[in-house]
Amino acid sequence: MLEGAASYREARAAYRDQAHQLLAAGADGILLEGFTSLREIEPAFDGVGDVRDGMPLIVALTVNQAGDLPGDDQNIEAAVRYAQDHGAEVIGAACPDAPSAGTVARRLHSITDLPTLVTAAVPGEPHVDEDGLTAWDERPSEIAQAASLWLDSGVSIIGGGWGSTARTACALADLIL
Repeated sequence: MLEGAASYREARAAYRDQAHQLLAAGADGILLEGFTSLREIEPAFDGVGDVRDGMPLIVALTVNQAGDLPGDDQNIEAAVRYAQDHGAEVIGAACPDAPSAGTVARRLHSITDLPTLVTAAVPGEPHVDEDGLTAWDERPSEIAQAASLWLDSGVSIIGGGWGSTARTACALADLIL
């Protein structure tokens, strides 16, 4: 988005209004999550920055298997520098699978001293289970095993991504408790 464009101004105003409401309601921080390009996140950073007033800012970018932003092909290193320059206090990535999350974890640790966050999606496609609910072929122990390596790489915050359930959350909790 171009800073002077109407779509940029509208998006910035929407993020500013949302952040203001969260601040007024007593939120402890702001999480900007799911962005796939620096173009998309720019108005969010600027809108939140207008009213943040010291509120912690956590950024979790969505990356592809190579660890880059698929929306504009920026590498994670450029995205981290951008996020740091715009006040992020925690920087992370939502990865499409556990192996790519391991690579991203090592890259994050090598480029920033800020706390980092990594999540990994459950591999495969969703299906309808016996109860008629959307489900994934979740393997909590595999995510937890991979997350152990993420922690060894210096990641501060770990989690399951899309497709994970309480089973993965419990496996991750067992890992860190």
